[in-house]
Amino acid sequence: MSTGCASRPWPVSPDALITTGFPTTKATDPDNNLAEVTAALPQIADLRRSGSAAFDLAQAASGRVEAFWEYGLSAWGCRRRHPLGRGSRRPDQRRARRRAPKKTGLLASNGHIHDVLHALIRRAYVP
Repeated sequence: MSTGCASRPWPVSPDALITTGFPTTKATDPDNNLAEVTAALPQIADLRRSGSAAFDLAQAASGRVEAFWEYGLSAWGCRRRHPLGRGSRRPDQRRARRRAPKKTGLLASNGHIHDVLHALIRRAYVP
């Protein structure tokens, strides 16, 4: 599925720009995404955080960023059939690890970096 505006495809930037978010309980919740962000930063061009998962997902769907991931999103924002999720080349809703059944998240990407980013996030996660 292609993404674009007015039938014109958006280009994918040569260096990975990623968006993510943190839970509102990041100061007290040990599953706060900090380890994953720390692992990703040296591997990517830059990381953005807008404070809105819907906006970040729209950025990934439009091709303005290469990927978006976040944990604990509302169900409406995570479903593959949601228009924003479908706009991304590879929406993916998986458990972070089998050992952590309560930690679920969404990873949406342009497809080119999906498997590498997913592996990086999985390796960084500390239960």
